[in-house]
Amino acid sequence: MVRVGDAVIAWREYGSAEGPPVVLLHSLGLDSDMWGPQLDALADRYRLVVVDTRGHGASDAPRGPYAVADLAADILTVADAAAVGRFHAVGLSLGGQMALWLALHHAGRIRSLVLADTAARIGTPAGWHQRIELVKRDGMAGLRERLLGIWFTPGFVASDPARFAWAGDRLVSTPAHGYTGCCAALAGSDLRDRVAAVAVPTLVLVGEADAATPPAEARWLADHIGDSRLGVLEGAAHIANIEAAEAFSRMLRDFLDEQPV
Repeated sequence: MVRVGDAVIAWREYGSAEGPPVVLLHSLGLDSDMWGPQLDALADRYRLVVVDTRGHGASDAPRGPYAVADLAADILTVADAAAVGRFHAVGLSLGGQMALWLALHHAGRIRSLVLADTAARIGTPAGWHQRIELVKRDGMAGLRERLLGIWFTPGFVASDPARFAWAGDRLVSTPAHGYTGCCAALAGSDLRDRVAAVAVPTLVLVGEADAATPPAEARWLADHIGDSRLGVLEGAAHIANIEAAEAFSRMLRDFLDEQPV
């Protein structure tokens, strides 16, 4: 645990203590436990740091609104507490926005960048403010059916009902004001005019059925980042690291293994 201003941020380490450091940043409404499949795939070689974003998991949820800059600053404080200098940044959805912000504002700390199921601008300000009002009216339970249908394809419900139920339970247990604080962060974040400045090797991943941050958004990122490549995950929607865990982990591992030590 590390204190950042008015919040205590929770983080954990896995894997090889001497390996290249990888910091994994989760999506809105879940927490660092979503990275389980990737921890298994990378732990033999990499030093893995997973963080519960402000407002999620075991981290504090101070009253918002937050900004992506606030959330990214939390990550740098965790990295400092862990004595991690330069690291590979892996982020999905909201975590991807945070990783992208770090690569643009603190390029000297980032070895490489993995942007999964994310975009330079996710959704619209109006859409996020509608989401905030929905949570204020109906609570987090009001999001469960709606978001699970976006996070996963219908086939995932049948193939892995336990993991599907876990995601719904974790969403509903997220503090409402932490969730809406992060919604406000996304409402205020538009990095489209800065993306071309990314100067580190970048892997862009997206589920082929992702309706939240569609493949067209991923292609746009890959087209506008100089040293980048695009990977499309078949049979997966927005939380592709869970639904297409094996393919996601393989693409991630292959990319990281190519980077200079």
